[in-house]
Amino acid sequence: MLIISVSLSDIARVSEVLLNMDKYMIVILYIIGTLGAILNIITFLQKQIRRNSCSFYFLSSSIIDFCIMNVFILMEIITTFNKSLSDLIYSTNIWCKVGNCIMFILPCLSS
Repeated sequence: MLIISVSLSDIARVSEVLLNMDKYMIVILYIIGTLGAILNIITFLQKQIRRNSCSFYFLSSSIIDFCIMNVFILMEIITTFNKSLSDLIYSTNIWCKVGNCIMFILPCLSS
């Protein structure tokens, strides 16, 4: 029988590493996603592709996905790196009213 002993300091270290990985992976996800959405928009704006009837649907879906990334993931990055700024943004009346509407409408438009 194998007995593995793990100390609390090991668990704390692993937890800290995972939190730091989470911080920086969301930034990488944002950069790659934004570049992908921009490349999709550029692709579907070409004249050859615009002749196809499906291209308008894919173009609008790419634009909505770009907006989703710039609203949701950017707010998550702000929350991760600057808690006081995110508290200030989330406590405004405009974000309270418009933010919930955007959080519902954009994913519905994308699908």
